[in-house]
Parts: sequence; C-alpha cells; structure tokens
Amino acid sequence: MVLDLSCKKHNGEYHVATDRWQKISSLAVNEESLTKLGQSCAEFLVHGIDVEGKQSGIDEELVELLAEQSPIPVTYAGGVSSMVSCMLQELPVMHLPNA
Repeated sequence: MVLDLSCKKHNGEYHVATDRWQKISSLAVNEESLTKLGQSCAEFLVHGIDVEGKQSGIDEELVELLAEQSPIPVTYAGGVSSMVSCMLQELPVMHLPNA
C-alpha cells in the first residue's frame, strides 16, 4: 500500500494538509511520524503543496527531510519543471514519478 501525504510548511515545520489542502493538521512530518506511518505501508507518495503546480522547482528542504528521515521509499511530487532539472539537483536516491 502507498500512503499519500500532502505536506505544507507551517510555523517552521512540515505538516500534513487535508481537505483539498485547505486544513493544516497537527501531524508534523518528521522521523517519528514517518516511522510510525511507515509501519502501515510500503511507500509514501508525498506532495510538496507549497510548490505544487508552479513548475518553479522542487521543495528541496522537504525532499532532504524525506531522504534523511523516511524509513521506506518515497515518491515526491511538486514543483518539478522537467526531469532534467530534477536530476541536476543531485538528490539522494528517490523514486520519482514518470514524467
């Protein structure tokens, strides 16, 4: 199973957003929450909603957090303008959606 997490920066940390990204939940995205949620799925699909649809570049801070703290594979979506620009980021190994 893949768990979809829409993430938005709020008060200096990332939180899961719900209801079409209109409500910011109290669930902070960090090592503790990723580890707990990771016990119930095989992969995370994470939307960086601060950059989603803008094609202005990925949310590097969120991607780094996920790469460092997620215990399971992550597919990231949000802000990617091209696969070339994404590859040039020299990101840690991640699973990227098909362009």
